[in-house]
Amino acid sequence: MPENIIYYNNPLLKCKCEPITKIDYDIVQFSKNLTELMIKHDGIGLAANQVGVCKQIISIAGIEPFKEPIILINPKIIEYKDPVVTYEEGCLSFPRLYLNVDRPEGVIVEYFDLSMKKITIEAHELLARVLQHEIDHLNGISFIDRISTTKRNNIESVLENINRKFNG
Repeated sequence: MPENIIYYNNPLLKCKCEPITKIDYDIVQFSKNLTELMIKHDGIGLAANQVGVCKQIISIAGIEPFKEPIILINPKIIEYKDPVVTYEEGCLSFPRLYLNVDRPEGVIVEYFDLSMKKITIEAHELLARVLQHEIDHLNGISFIDRISTTKRNNIESVLENINRKFNG
């Protein structure tokens, strides 16, 4: 059961998560715990590796049409939709850090629900951004990897403060 979010510089944030091949009791329980932890920390999305589990599971809540929490198993972006837009993002693994990130305004995503039913959705604006952000996590990519080297160098001291404060 995940109890804590892991933070910047933890190697598990870089893991490429393994696909889920079957839904069992442990996966269902993990999904519930992942969602509870996301809500507890006022998040709108959380990926499994952000709690130290390298499995392809994300939880999303509070974004139309998902006002109620939803679990996405093995989510995959199958198409990006133009235009690319800049929007400020935050991340539970990078507390109090907000960065402008360029991403496509829309995506088409395939995923499985907890009954292993395959679902395809087209998402735009905030939902598309959250899906891209969380699916990036499953591929070992954080939002700081989506900014320029110059911007990354400018926030290095902030990243080191996160590392010291949350990783000891």
